[in-house]
Amino acid sequence: MTRNARIATPFPRLTLGLRIVCATLGGWAFCWSLAACGTAALAGMGVSFHDAEAAMQMLALLAMLGILLWSIAGRSVLQILGTLVVGTAVLNGAAWWLQSAILT
Repeated sequence: MTRNARIATPFPRLTLGLRIVCATLGGWAFCWSLAACGTAALAGMGVSFHDAEAAMQMLALLAMLGILLWSIAGRSVLQILGTLVVGTAVLNGAAWWLQSAILT
């Protein structure tokens, strides 16, 4: 047995299914909040809204690709899920705060 051998899980299909759900739904939520936060930040710095939105959507597309690859190759489903949930919550909170600061 090699040193880097993976421990066999009792439900490999369930683990793969959870990774796919984390990749699609969690990745979508994270990228949406990344685009919202980045758009608000760029618009607050004086960039036109549509330019900021287009730039952040292109960045979110690259982030989605990275999240898809990472969620399949990651070490633990709980670590992937926790990172996506916390990251999404932080980015949504920052986007909400930035948008409210811009509008007032």
